[in-house]
Amino acid sequence: MQRLVMMVVGFCAALAAAAPGRALIWGGGPTRDSAAAARTALDGSDVNAMLAFAPGFPKSIESHSVKGLKPGLHIVLLGLCSEKDDASLALAVARSVEPGVYARRIEFEGNGSCPVLKAPWTQVAATGAGTRLDLRVISDKQTLRALAWLKDEAGDLLDFASRATTCAIECKNVRALTAETEATVAFTLVVPSCSVTGEMDLEWQITVTRKRLSVREVKGEQRAGACD
Repeated sequence: MQRLVMMVVGFCAALAAAAPGRALIWGGGPTRDSAAAARTALDGSDVNAMLAFAPGFPKSIESHSVKGLKPGLHIVLLGLCSEKDDASLALAVARSVEPGVYARRIEFEGNGSCPVLKAPWTQVAATGAGTRLDLRVISDKQTLRALAWLKDEAGDLLDFASRATTCAIECKNVRALTAETEATVAFTLVVPSCSVTGEMDLEWQITVTRKRLSVREVKGEQRAGACD
């Protein structure tokens, strides 16, 4: 009887230790050379300036070493994200640099290693968490970047779109709004103009058409600065 109780306790502990999550994968392929090429591309990309990685990541692995991944691949792993981590934001940032980045559902034990935004990048606006269309806006005070993704009922990515602008002096009054099939990012761009800075209102309009996202920019009012 005591042995049976110990077996049940051990089984329950194993179930509790295995948690659902997502693996963020930069790229790779069937050979070690595929992973090496992906790692070279990663090291030369802007993603290292936008995301902070857990110790030991990114790293090249064989896919069979992570429960839930299709075996037989050599991949570059950005991190393992638990349900409490913001895997969607990390994936969106990486995809804004490299469209081939993807996520796979996995089970893992222990603590997650999900990438996070790297200072000075911060999230300045967000809407739509848990809806079909999700929108985040991030900035490092020099660039404003919108990240939008369309999800299926299971929360997996269907399509992704991003748009960025250089903030010549400042991007201010950032506002974001999403609905099921459209999203908007509105902001004011502060620009050089004579002795007093000028301003221009801009809007990024994101729309869903047949499970695909598109982004267009709409220019609004332009207010020139005063001149001496």
